[in-house]
Amino acid sequence: MNMSKERFTGKIFNFMQSPWVMVAGVIILFLIIKVPQIDYRYGDENIYFLMGKLITEGQFPYQDFFFASPPLQLIFTALFVALFGFHVYAMKFISLLTVAGSAFFLYVILKKNKSEVAGVCAAVLYLFSFVTLTTSDYVSGVQWVVFFTLGALILIAHEKPGWAGVAATLALFTRFYAAPLIFVVGLYALVSTQKTWRRFFISLCILFIGGNLLLYGALGTQYEQSVALYHLQKFEELDKQKVLDFFLRWDWLLLVVSGLSLFVVRLKQLALPLLGLAAGGLFLYVFKDIYYLYFNLIIPFLALLGGMFLANIFHLYPFSLVLKKGIPLMVLFLIIYIGYGTWHYMRDHAGAARIDYLEELVQYVREHSDPKDSLYGSFEITPLVAGLSGRAIAGNFIDTNNKTFSTGMVALDEREQALLKEKARYIFTKVLVDGQGNLLELGRFISLDFLQRHCAIVKSFPIQKDYYSNFLLVWECRY
Repeated sequence: MNMSKERFTGKIFNFMQSPWVMVAGVIILFLIIKVPQIDYRYGDENIYFLMGKLITEGQFPYQDFFFASPPLQLIFTALFVALFGFHVYAMKFISLLTVAGSAFFLYVILKKNKSEVAGVCAAVLYLFSFVTLTTSDYVSGVQWVVFFTLGALILIAHEKPGWAGVAATLALFTRFYAAPLIFVVGLYALVSTQKTWRRFFISLCILFIGGNLLLYGALGTQYEQSVALYHLQKFEELDKQKVLDFFLRWDWLLLVVSGLSLFVVRLKQLALPLLGLAAGGLFLYVFKDIYYLYFNLIIPFLALLGGMFLANIFHLYPFSLVLKKGIPLMVLFLIIYIGYGTWHYMRDHAGAARIDYLEELVQYVREHSDPKDSLYGSFEITPLVAGLSGRAIAGNFIDTNNKTFSTGMVALDEREQALLKEKARYIFTKVLVDGQGNLLELGRFISLDFLQRHCAIVKSFPIQKDYYSNFLLVWECRY
């Protein structure tokens, strides 16, 4: 009996030590931490939710409303809304699953290189990097870019270059800034075999060029202006150095571990992640309008480097959770790494940008407006209120990002004339107010003069923890 019990216990212990089980455990831990943090938040993800809903109602991006990216994210969002309804929490959960899938892909990539230990470490380093913790439930599209890019690399490694071309095309049709990473996928295919490269290149070209030609043929310059020319007109909105400093402040441990790989791992083994890191870094350096979430493009490659380092430096220690001598140094480091990132995330950033009063706001709009009335305002919240209240956005002016005005895509006086014509009932402004009550920041999508002439504040909500603003003002307008 005791022998059977010991044999059963041994099997359970061996099962728990399996690398793929550990990866699954790390993913489950990540989801346990992140899922309770899913909430309504300020951000441009709310634009994508509403646009997806509009597609289900027969409207089209670029033609019926402005959209500055390729259409894949909106198509997926529209399919979800058509099947399950306008459920924001569920759509944000899918984003977390995409990130979890990317972590698994990192494990598979290193397993293919006969380093499962490194794969487990890479999954941990990726999921619990501060960038991933703070942005993974923010539906920006970058998560899909990473997922499809890593998927393309795996497909190349498994000698399926045609399907790798499909994955690469999906990444590009999510965001064009995937191009530097897809270039690395192409290099990876090139060093495999000539046949692999040729099939990948043909698949990618047929799908990507063909898809863009179809869109251009259907929409003409509206598509070109929205997804290409608009971005070329952008200038630096945020101080790049401040964004970089924020990244360095919180993810320094990942940078140190990945950097040390250069001293203990053969350069040939590091070629792929170094190329990916260089490509992502080049984009961050060259592109003018950089935000913190774009660092997601380099985190998986830093995780690959860090995983290789840990697997090599601690190769003398068995891959086991507990030894007679105690916890292995590698496992101890990963525990510290998880704790460090999670602690700072939960303490300083998990509660940021929450919309605590959304239900009250939506109810107010429903009770004090006619279904035919329209809304306008900050892109960070107005689309969400519109989607949940059943009200339209005036003129379909959904994306009111400052850059649409600063680049000259939209003239403010023309927009305000359109609002007068549309008779927008409520305007939402996310503002910065100083201690004396002075309005310091309003946004470029509306002028204070317009608001003072036609509107009055009917609701104000303090924003407890935000990176830019401290009040939401609701203006009711009469014309």
